Amino acid sequence: MYPDDTILECSCVKFGTSTAGRLSCAQSAVLGDAIGVALKYATVGAPERIPVMLHGIIKMLTGGSSAVLVTAGKGVMNSITTTVHATADVGTYTDANNAMFVGASHTLGMAMHTGAAAAGDEVLIHVGHSL
Repeated sequence: MYPDDTILECSCVKFGTSTAGRLSCAQSAVLGDAIGVALKYATVGAPERIPVMLHGIIKMLTGGSSAVLVTAGKGVMNSITTTVHATADVGTYTDANNAMFVGASHTLGMAMHTGAAAAGDEVLIHVGHSL
């Protein structure tokens, strides 16, 4: 994908809109809007494409101001840019808010193990695995 803006390595990304006729991505800006994870740093206007993981396993950090509990087999969504939340940790999250159920939030993937009890803990995520 081509970068629409500056994208940090291992950042959650959404589909971009500013590169006409090409698949592009932009760094996530809203809770639950990510569709994948950028695997390389990029700057706006870079002539090169960057790899974006839409399906696979990657290690990420949990985010949020309070403790989060990521549980094996449960969904996770992006927490703005480079971290993830357990979907149940998001106060307004319900099945109705999930994009699979005509809502605005996307489930980024599924947690591969139980743990990550505090913000900043590491967790393996199966990106692209729907619930």
